[in-house]
Amino acid sequence: MALERIQNPDVVTALQTNFTLVKKYLSVLIQSIFDNVYSMPIGLRILCKILYILAKKRFPNAKEKEYNEVLGNFIFRKWISPNFISPEHNGIINDFQTNDEIIFNLAEIAKVLQAVFNQNTFDPNDIKSELNEYISELRYFPLT
Repeated sequence: MALERIQNPDVVTALQTNFTLVKKYLSVLIQSIFDNVYSMPIGLRILCKILYILAKKRFPNAKEKEYNEVLGNFIFRKWISPNFISPEHNGIINDFQTNDEIIFNLAEIAKVLQAVFNQNTFDPNDIKSELNEYISELRYFPLT
């Protein structure tokens, strides 16, 4: 893993602490997404249901994981990511002051969320690969 190649123990400790916090807050965020699925526009929910039915009809021998990947990717790209990356543009929060650090952090969190919803992991050379085990554990949540 990428973290093992870092020589400075203080940096390793700080990164481990940060990854623990990332996991904690991602769990809260993902749970919130699923707890509020019915607040998504009805049209988007209907599209997801139709997409799921059509995928099962077109690919009857596919695994449930593959149907979930399609839905996760669709939901993430069309609903979650745009609202997450630019909450001020979508009326999610008002008076949101951004700076380069906030934008960078939101983009990094979005990459992790995308990995979760696409049910993918990070390259072992990427520092975010420290989250691969956590992401793999989240693969088994239902998206339908």
